[in-house]
Amino acid sequence: MTCDLLTVSGFYGHILKAALRKKKEVNVGLVTVPHPKEHVEALAKASTDGAIFAVTSGDHFTSDDMFKVAKLRARKSRIGQLKKSRRKGSRD
Repeated sequence: MTCDLLTVSGFYGHILKAALRKKKEVNVGLVTVPHPKEHVEALAKASTDGAIFAVTSGDHFTSDDMFKVAKLRARKSRIGQLKKSRRKGSRD
């Protein structure tokens, strides 16, 4: 439509026309790549925004990584609780 308007106005609008074809195959792959285990562990140790920024070097991190970090923190907390309860049980 815009090309026709240009042609009517005296410009060479027909030069700008393009034929668009729909792609038959769409490649749906991963947008982000998961980080290595060491990176996830370093994120789990980071407790402030500045520490997270330092670990990621200002780069993005995937939501999967954040779920792994949360799970890792919960596991380490649970391990600490179990060790404390084991020590109390051995003293009795």
